[in-house]
Order: sequence, then C-alpha cells, then structure tokens
Amino acid sequence: MLHQINILAHIIAGSLALIIGLIPFFTKKGSDIHIKYGRYFLYLMAATIFTATLGVLFFRSRPFLTIVTLQSAYMSFAGYRVLKNKTKGPEWLDLLATLFLVIMAGRFLFLVGSKGAVWHQSVVVYLLGFLFTVAAYDLLRHFRPQLAKYWLLEHIFKMTSAYIALFSAFAGTVLAAWQPYSQIIPSIMGTIWIVSTIWYYSRRRVVSQA
Repeated sequence: MLHQINILAHIIAGSLALIIGLIPFFTKKGSDIHIKYGRYFLYLMAATIFTATLGVLFFRSRPFLTIVTLQSAYMSFAGYRVLKNKTKGPEWLDLLATLFLVIMAGRFLFLVGSKGAVWHQSVVVYLLGFLFTVAAYDLLRHFRPQLAKYWLLEHIFKMTSAYIALFSAFAGTVLAAWQPYSQIIPSIMGTIWIVSTIWYYSRRRVVSQA
C-alpha cells in the first residue's frame, strides 16, 4: 500500500515537473516567469527525487533509475547553487555535495554487470561517465576561481541536465518494451540538446558583450 502511494506521488510530481520544467527553457532568462516556474520546477524535482529515493531505499532498486535519481538530485542542487553564488564561486557546501556524488557514482560503478541489472549497462556506464566528468569540473572550480564568471552557462547546463535526467527516467520506464533504445535515445538526444543550448547561449553572451 505504501509502495503504491509512493509510486503515485512520484508519477504526479515527475509528470508536473516535465511539463512545468519546459516553461523556464522557453521564457526570457531572468524574467519573473522564468524565475517563478524555475522555482516550481525545483520544488517538483525535490518531490520527485524524494519519492524516488524512498523507492530505492525501501522498495525496489534498479541501477539505471538509481543513477538517474542521483543525476537529477545533484544537477538540481548544483544548478540552484550556481545561481545563488554566481561570481562568488563554490563554497564548502558545494564541495561536500560533489564529494558525495563521486562516492555514490563510484559505488555504482562497481555494481555494473551485477545480478538484477535489468537496465542496459551501456547507458549506466554512459551516465556514470557523465557524472564523473561533471564532478571533475566542479572540483576544478574550487582551484580556478576565474571559472565562476561562466556561472550563467553552468546554471543552464546543470538545470538542463536535471530535466533530461527526469525525461530519461520517464522514457525508460514508460517505454520499457523498447529497451535498450528507450534508454539510449533519450540520453543521446539529451546530450545534443545540452551542447546546442550551451553553444546558443554562449554565442548570445559573446554577441551581447561585443
């Protein structure tokens, strides 16, 4: 009974996050609408991640969903922190979050190929590689204060990554009959979206400063 309630709450929060999360992407950055719905998206992501964590800890754990939950949680938190700190750069709380990410991702790296890993291993390895790359950059930020000037691009990158992780979990679960393509295609499309978004806003930033 509790499991079913948790699943229902997870589905509702996740579905709303997928819908509302699109609004900040297609509204002017820094506008009232962008800020308002960006905040709603974070609230819904928190609820989605919380219910997903309960499912992992007390009900059923799957490598892909667990790693996607980790990605969603870290990217949402880090994306918010970048916006909060801006040019001040990362603080000790950010360092602790990054170290936690490394520890958890490292743990799942050793579980790849274990029994019960019903999700496609190549996707799991891809996601872990992505998380380790992000963690390496975030650790570098503590030694290179000048990277803080890219806070806007970093915020966009991390919030976009959080949304894509949510979408990947949705596609992999709803379209389970089409595995592994229902896992691989969203990951590839997500990567293209992230690269395109960062390129677009980096170009706009250069033009605006010219």
